[in-house]
Amino acid sequence: MREAIDKLFGQAGCDGQLCVQALDGSDEIAVHADRQAVAASVFKVAVALEAETQFADGRLSPHERIILPAASRTPGPTGFSLFCDDAETSLRDLVTAMLTISDNTAADVLLHRVGIDTVNASSARLGLADTAITADLRTIINSIGCDAGFTDWTALLAWGSQPHSYRPDASPDHAYDTQGHGHFAGADLVRSGWAAASVPADPPADEPAAN
Repeated sequence: MREAIDKLFGQAGCDGQLCVQALDGSDEIAVHADRQAVAASVFKVAVALEAETQFADGRLSPHERIILPAASRTPGPTGFSLFCDDAETSLRDLVTAMLTISDNTAADVLLHRVGIDTVNASSARLGLADTAITADLRTIINSIGCDAGFTDWTALLAWGSQPHSYRPDASPDHAYDTQGHGHFAGADLVRSGWAAASVPADPPADEPAAN
């Protein structure tokens, strides 16, 4: 299998990485899976695990109401990032939006609510020592715009939507390295989330929704 995958990567003219694991951990297929890579939206699983843990042990109420101002939303192609008006939802529904449609706004609100350092500590507790969140998505996405020579991501999109025959000077400094992990760690994280292995087993009884 490994040789067949390497051949496919070679035919595509690229150097790829992947890790696929059975849910029970009994088998896996890995190609360069120990190399550090950008975690992309896989990091949202770690945020969800921490949020659900804090719901279960009482540190957070899943019913807590959250206001999402339109003016301060994280850029993204789905969900709350596309809303034109202020919105209100609960913490638990933010988890749903983050995991089902990879909502960037939901991810950032939850990340700040549970704490970046807390998520990283929980990842380490799960044995994911090389997995680290360094900043929220809004900061990272805006840094891409800055690296391209703009003030932020919105300015980059505005420039790209207009006809032009030039590109601005760009001086990438990568002030914010994105979330990183190895593919082994990413697969372990998703499998842990699926099995709910890191969430306390006896969450408190459901509370009535706040008025």
